[in-house]
Amino acid sequence: MNYEKNISTRLFTQLREGFEAEMASAFKVKIFKKGEFIYRKGGIPKGVYFMKYGWVKIVRYDEDGNEVVLRIVGHNEFIGYVPLLRDVKYTNYAQALEYCELYFIPKDRFLSLIHESTDFAMLIIQMLSKELWSDEEQIVNLYSKKIDNRLAALLLGLEQASDHSPIHDDSLIRLPKKDMAEIINVSPETLSRYLTKFQEKGLINSMDGTIEIFEKEKLHQMTNLGN
Repeated sequence: MNYEKNISTRLFTQLREGFEAEMASAFKVKIFKKGEFIYRKGGIPKGVYFMKYGWVKIVRYDEDGNEVVLRIVGHNEFIGYVPLLRDVKYTNYAQALEYCELYFIPKDRFLSLIHESTDFAMLIIQMLSKELWSDEEQIVNLYSKKIDNRLAALLLGLEQASDHSPIHDDSLIRLPKKDMAEIINVSPETLSRYLTKFQEKGLINSMDGTIEIFEKEKLHQMTNLGN
């Protein structure tokens, strides 16, 4: 588990402990089908979401209506908490990439624990700082790293998020290639060429809509080449 997700898990654990007596009403699991929106730009945050299972993409649309993928959110991560803390409307969209299960924590429960627990508030600050750093790192990667470096980093992150799936007993990557291409800012055709290149080198196996990583250490080395 990486540092960011460890923070998220600790936050969720504190939330559960803080409202254990009213778990049934305070923590509802919401189900979203592939393509459904968890929230839309302009909506008013009524709570935060914690990913139990699935993939969600956070997107914006440019002036020409083209979709820009800001990031992909997976297992054990929070979404929608930044606008809630800022007390503003959503500035982007969150859309399910597949069947998703998300815990919904009402706004009053979330904010009350921030006021009551210094430890919880500090974890929120850490998570905000990590998200800001991740966004900056992604921008740097898009402009300073080659495609194979960016793809290697993406595959490693996706495999880690896919591990211990409550539905699939494996670490296979099942994210649609179209969305993978958007994340690293390439065309689907270019992504397919690089995946084929990786497979020919024995780094991965791409088949039937899934990707399995064979040479994790070599992929790690590739991510450092673009630094």
